[in-house]
Amino acid sequence: MVWDWQTITALIAGAAGILAALIALLNLFRKKKQQQEQEGGSGEPGDGQQGQGQEGQGEGQQPGEPGDSESEAGEGPGKDEEAEAKAEAERLRQEAEDLRRQAEEQRKERERIRLIEEAEAREREARERELKLQRIAAIREAVRTDPELAKMLFQMAQVHEDPKDVSASAEKARELAERLNPQFIEMMRVGANQQIVDLDLRSTERQVPVNYPTRNMSIEPIDDLGQIPELDPVELMKPDDQFYEDLALKKMNIPRYTATERDESLGYLLMDGSGSMERGMQNGMPRHVTARGVALNLLMRAKRGKSKYFLRMFDASPHELQMATDKKEVEAVIQFVLNQGFSGGDTNIRRAIETAVNDIKTLGGDIANAELVLISDGEDSSINDVDYMKQVLGEVRLHVCMIGMRNPALQAIATTYREIL
Repeated sequence: MVWDWQTITALIAGAAGILAALIALLNLFRKKKQQQEQEGGSGEPGDGQQGQGQEGQGEGQQPGEPGDSESEAGEGPGKDEEAEAKAEAERLRQEAEDLRRQAEEQRKERERIRLIEEAEAREREARERELKLQRIAAIREAVRTDPELAKMLFQMAQVHEDPKDVSASAEKARELAERLNPQFIEMMRVGANQQIVDLDLRSTERQVPVNYPTRNMSIEPIDDLGQIPELDPVELMKPDDQFYEDLALKKMNIPRYTATERDESLGYLLMDGSGSMERGMQNGMPRHVTARGVALNLLMRAKRGKSKYFLRMFDASPHELQMATDKKEVEAVIQFVLNQGFSGGDTNIRRAIETAVNDIKTLGGDIANAELVLISDGEDSSINDVDYMKQVLGEVRLHVCMIGMRNPALQAIATTYREIL
């Protein structure tokens, strides 16, 4: 039981009042006894003779006979009341001492609680300052790394800044950090970090002709006078007679250069929006914030024309399939991820993978060559049957990006497995 100071003070005051009353009562008894003793020693005239007569009459009586009982009966009640008063006073003193001790213990407990609360407040303040510095650093890094991310940051903060100024100035980055939601800043941080999402999505390479020198060069004979500007510079250094003779016989050589060009990678994103994604990461942010940052990271590649993606969010069941194959579609999907990429509810990863594989096998077009990218915390037992999941996937490659958790079953069926803890 925890007593407050007012209750303890009232108890002490009450005990002190009772103690004072008992002490007054004890003093009253003492005065009454003294008066009785004085009256017994200075009796009225003639009392002495009467007393002697009484003594004569009482001769021969033994202790405990009726005469003695009557004498002792007059003194008995006074002594008993005095003893009771003393005992009551002692009891009250003990209660008062107990209350003082309890009050001291309560004071110490309150002081201990106050110090704990103050320490926790200081710890929260220190953590908030660290997080603020991290958000400032994240903004500067995002602005420096990706002009498109910088543009989104400025739009969300409703400011017009030069990206170079923001990346160079901590003060300007601090102004942005104060305007923006911390979760949005964390999404931008993950979106700007290309090393966080290092998935082995396949892309094909091919050689394409270019009009500038490269390491890939071949020599072809001239077959048209219009190709003279393309002649190898060595040909132009020949003597005039030799030059015209070789030109007439088409013995001149033209260098041809090619460059390696990668075809776009195709990814089918499965993003977990279930209730477990609300749980916190080590940095204090919900898991779904990091998951949306990973999706943003991949979608920014599509925005730069390096990839094409398809996105389907899921919880207990798969949601609508969204395309991100051109600039307009990419913009729409990015806005969805930033503003609505979390739904809550249960988790069913197996159903999401089954749906995605069916899309890849039946929809045709670019999606037929897409590889699966699962972004989830993996909190679901529906994928524990590894053999069945491998059968579902067949030839479809699965890349797993785990958020805040580990999942051996997913690791066993994944082509690429990454963990962000």
